Amino acid sequence: TIQKRTDFRCRVVRPADRSAPFNYSHLMNLALPLVETPLILHLNNDVNALESGWLDDMVGWVTQPGVGVVGAKLVYPDKTLNHCGIIIGPHGGLADTPFVKMDENEVRAFDWHSAARDVSAVTGACLLTHTDLYRELGGFDDQFFASHEDVDLSYRARLRGYRCRYVSDATVRHHGSATLGTVSARAVFQGQRN
Repeated sequence: TIQKRTDFRCRVVRPADRSAPFNYSHLMNLALPLVETPLILHLNNDVNALESGWLDDMVGWVTQPGVGVVGAKLVYPDKTLNHCGIIIGPHGGLADTPFVKMDENEVRAFDWHSAARDVSAVTGACLLTHTDLYRELGGFDDQFFASHEDVDLSYRARLRGYRCRYVSDATVRHHGSATLGTVSARAVFQGQRN
């Protein structure tokens, strides 16, 4: 198992009630007391590095003054765009990820995906933040158990004066909900009321 590796230290954290419904936010927050590093990387288990240096690029940005949360560029296995920053506003004020499933060449005129820039939020599939800030914010809000916890965290960081930064040079492959499948916003909010 991963805990037996000698090249780095790892501890697997599991919820007390293994039969409880999946709650990504709760699982991430369970690990928070064990974190001893100045930065926390949230990385889904269906994300693969495409080349070395992607994490260095993210660290370079998150350590800039005023930057609190950093997200990478995510592409699907078919090389179409998965994430190049999240915007809030279209679709009645809901969070939106522009250019999803588009080929990068189709959106070249916008240059949206190829420039590092401030965004409303970044995806939690590959999100880097300061441990102190994550603690200060209380981690992910576990009312968002499988979706939108990343948008909420980014928004709360921005309310405290921190910037959210999308880093186009940090590119990783994301298979996209490969473990759990997709969860709609409607299902997430209905689940909260039950």
